[in-house]
Amino acid sequence: MAEIKVEKRRKPAWPWIIGALAIILAAFLLLNRDNFEETENPVASTGTNQQEGVAGGKSDSDNEISTSASEITGSDCIQKFSSFVQNNKEKAMEGVHHSYTHDGLKYLSCSLESLIDQNNVQNAELYKKQSQLSQTAEAVQKNVDSDDHINKIKDAFKESVDILETIQKENYPELKVKVAEVRKAASSLETKTSTLEQKDELARFFEKASEVVTEMNTKG
Repeated sequence: MAEIKVEKRRKPAWPWIIGALAIILAAFLLLNRDNFEETENPVASTGTNQQEGVAGGKSDSDNEISTSASEITGSDCIQKFSSFVQNNKEKAMEGVHHSYTHDGLKYLSCSLESLIDQNNVQNAELYKKQSQLSQTAEAVQKNVDSDDHINKIKDAFKESVDILETIQKENYPELKVKVAEVRKAASSLETKTSTLEQKDELARFFEKASEVVTEMNTKG
């Protein structure tokens, strides 16, 4: 009987080739994961304020002026408020107001809190008014199309002057005239006209308020 030779079939090489390619591809994706994430999510680095600005229909220039005002605390507020007023004066004149007003109120609120603490003012109502300024600042930026937008801003200005005046009467009698100038600047804001048409009034108020809180801080 003839012997039948059985040849062993060689296993195909393609599974090994595919496996090697898969490993190489996986390594490549892992090493370049960060780059892919940055490319796919460019808005991640723009900050919360800018994302909210786009969603709210604000222009890019409106977002440029936004600052980290809410992150400043203590006596640094007064110095930062002064820098904010000086550094953003030109942009304020160009008509960038929603973020400008928001940040200005946040810095002013923080500055007033610092002055209240420095002068040991024992007045619960004063702290309440100061705390409300920050809330108004947030409302101003989130509800720019609200009918009472300008009214909220003017009320916040008046409340801040009330706080300044209380501190001034108790500790800085010599600053009576300057506080009166801040009140005059606050009163110049017209409630029947949009903030975008009152750039001079907004800038003047924050400038006058900054001058007073800075002088109180220096004297204190």
